[in-house]
Amino acid sequence: MRSGALIGATDASGNEDKPADPIPVPDLYATVLKGLGIDPTEQVNTSIGRPMRYSDGTPIDRLLV
Repeated sequence: MRSGALIGATDASGNEDKPADPIPVPDLYATVLKGLGIDPTEQVNTSIGRPMRYSDGTPIDRLLV
């Protein structure tokens, strides 16, 4: 993964309603998984047989080298 990248911005107080370039948590999680070589769209079955994807987000390509 690319180090030292700065993504997004907000005001000094952190109270801005619409920060610049917000990153959803599922996208960040999908990026970490992809960086580790894990397909974030892969599905696994829970102990009760329910299929679940590792992440519903989309990897952030600009953070991946």
